Amino acid sequence: MASGERAVFEKIKPVLEVIGRNIFYVGGQIGQGKVVKVANNLLSAAAMAITSEAVILGQKAEIDPAVLISVFNASSGRNTATTDKFPKAVLNRSFDYGFSSGLMYKDVKLCIELAEELQLPMWLGTSVMQFWKYIVTQGGGNRDFTTIVQYLERMSGIPNELSGE
Repeated sequence: MASGERAVFEKIKPVLEVIGRNIFYVGGQIGQGKVVKVANNLLSAAAMAITSEAVILGQKAEIDPAVLISVFNASSGRNTATTDKFPKAVLNRSFDYGFSSGLMYKDVKLCIELAEELQLPMWLGTSVMQFWKYIVTQGGGNRDFTTIVQYLERMSGIPNELSGE
């Protein structure tokens, strides 16, 4: 996600392609790349949080989480958490996707701060930020962001290794 002078972008694009596989020119104004990055991370954070809640709802109704994820992926609930994060790091309980909850909170907070600068209310985004802040304040800042499900499990009374149950 790059922004600035188009000619400069085209000149450095071959270098960017060496370090990244998806290169996007998002606009001519400096800072537009940051806007796209934080907006994308807000969506990712929201998907992880809401998927965790949906899976726990199913667990409380005694539905296998793997079955839930399969149904979501074949239905309208499909998102990056259901297609990638849950299968790779949550269902197997490895919680090793490679991104910390603290960094997720930071990115969501940057998005909300940008929205405030632009005088744009972000009703749902603010709620997502507050939940990630909760995870960080409960000691999860250095833990993988996929562990969000463990905090929800603990709140819901579902046994997991986080709560020691």
